[in-house]
Amino acid sequence: MKWELCLERIDYVETLPTWERVYEVIKQMDGKKLTNFSLDPLNGEGASLLCGGGDLIDGERRYKVEYFNEEDGSGYYLINPEEPEDKEYELTIQVSDVQPAKYCVKQEDVIKAFEYFYKTGQRNPELQWEEY
Repeated sequence: MKWELCLERIDYVETLPTWERVYEVIKQMDGKKLTNFSLDPLNGEGASLLCGGGDLIDGERRYKVEYFNEEDGSGYYLINPEEPEDKEYELTIQVSDVQPAKYCVKQEDVIKAFEYFYKTGQRNPELQWEEY
């Protein structure tokens, strides 16, 4: 598949990024200098995977990941089922906002989601997703 990597809501677009470059962007997200990016199909057809945050929470980077399929309008959030329903975290996705903790996933799950998506254009079935 051919991709566009869009940083900070298309302020900066890279065409045909390598997986190594996408991985590097995930690792660079800190909730301050770099707060969001998306991996979009180059031809505009199919699904996109979006990521925001990178804030350090309890010693770990946390992110919000969204899968959106432009063709059928379906959307899913990657979830962390270990988090209680009533807990919230503050994440920065351009601006600081409170998010349910279950949507604030750890970096290893973000990497798994994006690597699978980069290769297939689909959601990683080994991870948990919630439709919206």
